[in-house]
Amino acid sequence: MLKHQTLLLIGIMVCNTTIGMAQEIVAHRGASYIAPENTLAAVELGFELGAEAVEVDVYLTKDQKIIALHDRTTKRTGGAEYAVAETDSDVLRGLDVGSWKDPKYAGEKMPFLEEIFEVVPEGRKLVIEVKSGPEILPYLEELVTKSSIRDQLVLISFNLEVVK
Repeated sequence: MLKHQTLLLIGIMVCNTTIGMAQEIVAHRGASYIAPENTLAAVELGFELGAEAVEVDVYLTKDQKIIALHDRTTKRTGGAEYAVAETDSDVLRGLDVGSWKDPKYAGEKMPFLEEIFEVVPEGRKLVIEVKSGPEILPYLEELVTKSSIRDQLVLISFNLEVVK
């Protein structure tokens, strides 16, 4: 019984320590409640509203460009259905991914990751959720290495092969 009480006590101490730590506000897919998710408008608005970090989702296109989009296809936010991995970036960038959210965002495009890098303010972070598999990694490494904000970047993924 003592063993379980000790584990419970350790668990409570860990929870209390975690709760007492400083918290960060992260704008999920940018300020996606107001602006169309994963767009420059949403990223910029997230920072304008005071988020310490903005999270975006990225995929690798057929022509090896890294583009921001949450879903595997463009149907929900872009109207037409294209699988990102099977489509060139110029086709994807031709879609309007803003109108579905609000007519004032008509014409909003899927941004390239390097375009998002350009709007991250000093002292703030960009959380990049990698949605593609490991095929994206050489292209992502190149962008991150060249970036002037690499110390402000946090990479996450639910894909074990990407994380390895």
